[in-house]
Amino acid sequence: MLAGGTPRSHHLLAGLFQCHVCGGAMHTESGTGRNGTTYHYYRCGQAKAGLCENKKRVSAPEMDEFVSRSILDEILTPDRVATIIRDIKAATETWWKDRSERREHLTVALREAERRQKNLFNILELQGIDAPNLGDITVRLREIKAEIEGATKALQDLESADSPELTISEDMLAQATDALRAIIIECDDPIIVRHFFASFVDKIVVEGEALVIKYQPQKLMNHGLSTVVHSGDRWLPDLDSNQGPAD
Repeated sequence: MLAGGTPRSHHLLAGLFQCHVCGGAMHTESGTGRNGTTYHYYRCGQAKAGLCENKKRVSAPEMDEFVSRSILDEILTPDRVATIIRDIKAATETWWKDRSERREHLTVALREAERRQKNLFNILELQGIDAPNLGDITVRLREIKAEIEGATKALQDLESADSPELTISEDMLAQATDALRAIIIECDDPIIVRHFFASFVDKIVVEGEALVIKYQPQKLMNHGLSTVVHSGDRWLPDLDSNQGPAD
């Protein structure tokens, strides 16, 4: 269940749309116009409880449409998806580099432990039970043995770990882009679309005349991004009014 919304809400942004004043969830509510038409809005849930000064309401259908169009035009573009793919490739290359550095570190640690173990064995071989601090040598040998076993096991695990692989052609990139966009364009179930949005969008906030969509491309790589879409007045209702549209 998405925070601030209901699992069966028919509005796309339930749980994602946040108040720019208090950061609380924007809830949906409805109102009836003079001709009996029902209108649906997003309104700060904290304001409804008298805990936030943001009394403005935003038309839910218009907001849903604008956000969907913005995600299509500003986020799920071929160039943006290509960037995500490049980030994944870069992460794959980093994995190989980190693996090489880890192997080198473990190998050095293993060789050093084996060297110390050999020195202690040499002392025992030369002096036997007359070796000074024989009890300490025995304890140190057990500790070194554990180090060697641990480093050996870590090296074995490192060598057996599955490496990430990514091979993608231009056709596959185009297909991936089309598939992501089709979820929004062709799906008639707002619940499915909303959960798709929630898989990579952290929050959506209206700041003045700009719509800010904060999302994580690694969920659609290791950095969060924000896309600011300037809306102008073509989609926002009169935000200074708490009344429904005039009929």
